[in-house]
Amino acid sequence: EKPKGKQFDFVEKEIFSKLDQFCKRAQKLIDMFTTIVQFRVLAGHSIDGMQTLIKGFFDLVEDFKKKGYDLLEYTKNSFDRDFLEFNVAVGELETTLQAFINSK
Repeated sequence: EKPKGKQFDFVEKEIFSKLDQFCKRAQKLIDMFTTIVQFRVLAGHSIDGMQTLIKGFFDLVEDFKKKGYDLLEYTKNSFDRDFLEFNVAVGELETTLQAFINSK
């Protein structure tokens, strides 16, 4: 026998909104870890003159780690602000990296 009416009483918008927020956090983490991997690969090449730039990046990563976030806790907005600041700083390092490459 089939049950009649709704089997579950929930607000779809609220549930999917939370899922959407979680997915956005997961994408930010993927972006961050991809950047870290790229800089690790770059650091592995031991290119003369890039030590300061590489150290600057890993200092940024260490500063971010010290904040002690639960990275999957998508309701903490302070992560989003710090993530944005991290990306701005990485963007500045990438600009410096591009200038270094162009000078060679």
